[in-house]
Amino acid sequence: MDVFEHLDESLIDELRKLLIQGFKIVCVGTELRSDDRVGLYICDKMISLGFKNVIKCSYGLENCIEDLVNLEKALIIDGLYTDLPPGAIILADPDELSDDMLISTHSIPHKLVIKFVKSLGGLKEVKILGIRVKSLDIGTSLSPEIKRVADDLVNKLLNVLGKSNY
Repeated sequence: MDVFEHLDESLIDELRKLLIQGFKIVCVGTELRSDDRVGLYICDKMISLGFKNVIKCSYGLENCIEDLVNLEKALIIDGLYTDLPPGAIILADPDELSDDMLISTHSIPHKLVIKFVKSLGGLKEVKILGIRVKSLDIGTSLSPEIKRVADDLVNKLLNVLGKSNY
């Protein structure tokens, strides 16, 4: 598991490698839990900028099983709860994360969904990009520092992907 205090060049290089290898972006979150919607915010922003190969999984990864079965490689973007400072980012294999690190508002743990999808023939490779949340209060707004990280991430991804048909 790699931990980043902010979006630095080494993280962007890792993301670039994954996207070149064919990883598709899958964003997860819950609309009504403040910072837990960070993945959905990133997805919405990418779609508004013309990205086509982005999958939005509202209220949990389990709600996108039909899409996931057809993917070989996925980069899952989701909120993360750990002892890191808000806005910190991790890039990890699912097995490197404990179930309680990914936001518990999802009804089925990511590892279980991924295992199930793999049993159906999908998701040969998975990476999780987790953003440490600040607030899980009821609400539809991101904390300013989490919004800043999300906006920076989208801008960096836009630079990495350029004008491709991603």
